[in-house]
Amino acid sequence: LINQFWPEQLNEEDIENIIKKIINKKKFTSIKDMGALMKDLKNQHAGSLDMAIAGKIAKSLLAD
Repeated sequence: LINQFWPEQLNEEDIENIIKKIINKKKFTSIKDMGALMKDLKNQHAGSLDMAIAGKIAKSLLAD
């Protein structure tokens, strides 16, 4: 019953694409930008993505 009202969760590929768009738009360049990136993700996509997975993906993209 709860699943009927819960937003559909995005898959890892979709999460990575969203994170890449935010990184490019905000010109984030280092792991120091992680907090701002996660804040943007939470504000824009709360409930539709797993923040733990998003954190791992964001960390790997910002560490490059």
